Amino acid sequence: MPQTFQSRIQISSIILLVLLLALAIYFMWHTNGLMIAITLFLMCVVIEQIIHTEYRIADGILTIHRGRLMPEKRIEISSILRIERINRLRIGGHTLKSYIFITCANGRIETITPKNIDDFIAAISKIRNKE
Repeated sequence: MPQTFQSRIQISSIILLVLLLALAIYFMWHTNGLMIAITLFLMCVVIEQIIHTEYRIADGILTIHRGRLMPEKRIEISSILRIERINRLRIGGHTLKSYIFITCANGRIETITPKNIDDFIAAISKIRNKE
């Protein structure tokens, strides 16, 4: 049965959106049409990635889907060597940024940010233990 995990919105993505919005307003003020179009296109790409990023686990394959404008990445769960949870940016005992660091057998490294990290690691571990 396939499992789907949604991505968590990162603070860095929000900051990037705010900067792109400020640039778009600046270019509108100076009537630079080409730069307005480029900035708005980049904003659409970032919003697409924020909204539609998901991680699917089905048939022993982890599929990382980062929106409609980016290609899917597929990782065989049997090729995963290590899954490491990393917590960064701690303030007052609270972790503001945490993600999963996946190391594969072919040297490939992926960083993902599912909403429920513990359930994601448990689902991967369950499939790895079956094999």
